[in-house]
Amino acid sequence: MLKKILFNLQVFFEKFRSFLVRFILKLLIIIFICVIIHTVLKMSEISTNYTGTYKKLIGIDGNKLMNVYQTGNGEKTIVILPGFGTPSPIIHYKALTEGLKDEYKVIVIEYYGYGFSTNANKERKNEIIAKEINTALMTIGVDKCVFLAHSTSNLYASKYASMYPDNVEAIISLDGIYPSEIENDYLRQKYQDDVRNTKITAIFELTGFERALSYIKPDEFYIDYMEKSNIYTDEDIKIYRNRIASSYLTTPMIKEIGMLEKNMKELSKYKYASNLPVLQILASDTVKEYDSIKSETNKTLKQFANDMISNPSIQSTVEIEGGHMLQFTSPNEVIERIKIFLQNF
Repeated sequence: MLKKILFNLQVFFEKFRSFLVRFILKLLIIIFICVIIHTVLKMSEISTNYTGTYKKLIGIDGNKLMNVYQTGNGEKTIVILPGFGTPSPIIHYKALTEGLKDEYKVIVIEYYGYGFSTNANKERKNEIIAKEINTALMTIGVDKCVFLAHSTSNLYASKYASMYPDNVEAIISLDGIYPSEIENDYLRQKYQDDVRNTKITAIFELTGFERALSYIKPDEFYIDYMEKSNIYTDEDIKIYRNRIASSYLTTPMIKEIGMLEKNMKELSKYKYASNLPVLQILASDTVKEYDSIKSETNKTLKQFANDMISNPSIQSTVEIEGGHMLQFTSPNEVIERIKIFLQNF
């Protein structure tokens, strides 16, 4: 009886192993086919890049090109610096550019590997990115501006202000990350986990997974907000999906996220210059997230933000209802706050 049971188990495991081998082989073949199709499509998209309004490539480093979008004709110039990994900053921040362009000149910079900008095998240190921003602005004739920096770009705007203080009229931080956070063990581990997960996710980009995801689950990329808004056209969404397919977690982006901890440490003691007007806008969802972990961090998000303030008379922190992507969840409130702030100096 025991021999029969053992024999049956052996037969079962042999069949299971055979099934598993066949399954893995089929899966590898499917993945290989997806990689080939995605690669061919990307090559086609690169060779037939969109032209026109959203594309103005400028050479700032030999044959490496950076895309810069300009709109509006106001006296003050607002330069939007995108949050990490934004596949198409020009489309991503369109609600803000449209809401500000009647009173200000608005510029959106697409870093290397972002949007229509080319990839570049460059270190992604604060100083290097700040220099690239400066070269791009000088190339298009902008020598003084207000930075509107989202998320990780808060670091680059701060570094730029320390390197080129005469070129910065003010900084507006849009739910930025604050460098002193890296001194907290809990948050440092959280950032390290985020970096690790991003690098793993980048592997899936080879299969074109995000290309399909933008259709299957458009809310992952805030396309649902675009579709409900009267600001984004069908062509905008088409371009946005095109950039997701071709510019999702590019090599420069992976290099950038890999430098995040070092870039934060470099500025962990940084404070804004006392003569620099600053508006730090916090998203209520992010505020609540930090409130929920205060027992680990010992600080609220507002306290981390205020670590950078040196002159409360011209530097302030405000909270707006919405998520981290305030440009989608609460664009009108952001625009209103920006206009009030800029009218005061």
